[in-house]
Amino acid sequence: MLAIGYAVLVACFTVLPSRVNRALFRIDIDGLVNPQVVGRLAIVGALVAAAMLAALAWRRRRVWIARLSWPLLGWLALCLIGLGALVLISQPPWYLARHGLGDIAWVPGDFDARHSIFYAGFAVVVALAWRDRASLAVLGLLLMAYGFVLEAAQVLTPTRTFLIKDLVSNGVGILLGLGWVYLYDSLFGEERSALSRPGRASRRRKRMGAALARAGRQADPEAGRR
Repeated sequence: MLAIGYAVLVACFTVLPSRVNRALFRIDIDGLVNPQVVGRLAIVGALVAAAMLAALAWRRRRVWIARLSWPLLGWLALCLIGLGALVLISQPPWYLARHGLGDIAWVPGDFDARHSIFYAGFAVVVALAWRDRASLAVLGLLLMAYGFVLEAAQVLTPTRTFLIKDLVSNGVGILLGLGWVYLYDSLFGEERSALSRPGRASRRRKRMGAALARAGRQADPEAGRR
């Protein structure tokens, strides 16, 4: 239900006119999600996510320590870099310029961080709800298709325009959200992922299999040469 509600929310913010003015209510969507609000939301969201992840890592430290591997550490670094970059480019240009980051102040104009933030959260909610029924890759493709349909529907909506940069921003958010879900499953999930270090039982089976193969080749030299 949460995933469906999130989908409806994303559709409303994407398809509805940017300003709705009726007799009973007046909504300014662009005013609700202006760059300053988006920047603060990104910072608060990142801090809350970091605190929750730190608490979970402490409670289940024996699980993720046993699964650490170099590929998994690399994936963790990519996720952190992606999250940090999203928080950075979600800040208003004047904020970046004031803190000595004027060289990248043009990025918020060519990249809609609002789409990335909304779709990153959307991807996390959908993956947590349905990753047992479909792979993360399939869910990512479905989310991209959903975003494309909503962007195409903007052609029929006043004050809205179909933009390729919005699709790119959607894709970046989806990749980031699914990447963090995969990282969570790799560290804390019930089953290890391809990036997780194999457990002792798996390593023992591999060693036994290799030993049996060597013993078979020594017993039958002809088979080993073949």
